[in-house]
Amino acid sequence: MLDHWLDAHDIVADDLRHLHSVLVLRYEDLVADPARAVARLAAFLQVAAVPPAADVHDGNDRYAGRTRLSDAQSARARAWGYGPGMMTHAAELRVSHALRSVREQVAACPATPGQRAPME
Repeated sequence: MLDHWLDAHDIVADDLRHLHSVLVLRYEDLVADPARAVARLAAFLQVAAVPPAADVHDGNDRYAGRTRLSDAQSARARAWGYGPGMMTHAAELRVSHALRSVREQVAACPATPGQRAPME
């Protein structure tokens, strides 16, 4: 199953080269700092940000017996900010937009105090 997930990421990486405007928002970044993720999405869409729901949380721990990445899989997933044991680490913010001001606004969204900022 993880190889399929990695294959899908490879396809997305290839497709990103052909897309005019794109913002990649990882689930892990959304649950780590919902306000920042929503602010980045709003800046990208050029709409007003709204506060995220108060009950946003990481549900990955609920999956009993979840599979871990092998060393080879970890090497493939590293570009997306994943590592051994499905740990997440800072990943390059993937955003492209014809307007430089939009790209800059997305990148400038500050981390919420008390939250980790995974894409720094």
